[in-house]
Amino acid sequence: MTSDLPNRKLQRLANYDYSSPNYYFVTLCTSQKCNIFGSVNKLSKIGIVAENELCNIEKNFDNVIIDKYVVMPNHVHAIIVIQNSEKTYSLSQIIGWYKAGVARKVHKTHPDINVWQKSFYDRIIRGDSQYAQICKYIDENKNKLCCLRNGDI
Repeated sequence: MTSDLPNRKLQRLANYDYSSPNYYFVTLCTSQKCNIFGSVNKLSKIGIVAENELCNIEKNFDNVIIDKYVVMPNHVHAIIVIQNSEKTYSLSQIIGWYKAGVARKVHKTHPDINVWQKSFYDRIIRGDSQYAQICKYIDENKNKLCCLRNGDI
């Protein structure tokens, strides 16, 4: 049976162990890129849930650090650090736990909202220079949106 759906591009790097210690830059988008998280300066109740669950990752995964993040109106950027540990989790497991936690809490008060797009974008951060570029991108992404809303750009 053939499908009329387009082939999805593989998101992950082939033959790479995504549970290995490293820094990862991830972007998660809301379903249909709807602005459900509020604004950069004032998160909605759903945005607060998304931020709180992101911070809870460190409490639930002892080998994971959320190094830097921003919750935007329709997506989340984060640098996730997986450290050496006897108990390891893959990046997909961590993101799956996060997305499920946000969706579960949102559905308690808004059962009609589909929170997330399928999958997520990730990039393995390779070196200090790339780390600095990504940190700058996260900061500028937030600042750029604030300027656009204020008419400064």
